[in-house]
Amino acid sequence: MSKNSRIEDILRLVNSKGSISIGELAEMTFASRSTIRRDIEKLESQGLIRRYHGGAESVLALNPPQIVRRHRNRAEKSLIAEKAAALVNPGSTIFIDASTTVQYMISHLAAIKKITVYTNGADAAIRLSEANIRSICTGGELLAESMAYVGSIAADTVKKVYFDAMFFSSAGFDSEVISDWSEEETVFRRIVMKQSAKKYFLADSSKQNKRYTHIVCHINEIDEKII
Repeated sequence: MSKNSRIEDILRLVNSKGSISIGELAEMTFASRSTIRRDIEKLESQGLIRRYHGGAESVLALNPPQIVRRHRNRAEKSLIAEKAAALVNPGSTIFIDASTTVQYMISHLAAIKKITVYTNGADAAIRLSEANIRSICTGGELLAESMAYVGSIAADTVKKVYFDAMFFSSAGFDSEVISDWSEEETVFRRIVMKQSAKKYFLADSSKQNKRYTHIVCHINEIDEKII
């Protein structure tokens, strides 16, 4: 099989399956694992796929419209969010990120008295307002694929605040680290972590055992993993 044909087959397999391991790709294309790794590095550099530790994932699977991601694994996300909201005390100031999993907390937060919620999520800010929850949006540069505010303006906002708790998600996690494909969101999450007394990570099962390029934190840096 020629190099170009193999790369085309890899892209087709990744997009058709959503995510696939290096071992599977090697077996299906009759190539070595080292060759597959080089091929997926090239595809990622072209913005056609995203690598994670041990495999690759479709950009189409990672970046569907927000409305699609919000309803994916809906029952699981709702249960996770309910557990997370139970950790919020009345009168506290918390941060929630732009992730769709964390946004499921909002309906539960509405019943908690005198809380203030900061967020860098454009959609989350609207939903917090609709739920009549006192909220503050960081502002900043808006990333179209995630509807998350990032950059210096967002960072300056959170650096002025002490959070009782931070609730966040990411693209993947394993037994060692929490990681993401977005460098901008990763940098911002790290800043919020420094400002937060408690750090809670929320993730559904589709994100388990996946490691991406940018490390948000090590597992031992968070207070609880809610899955």
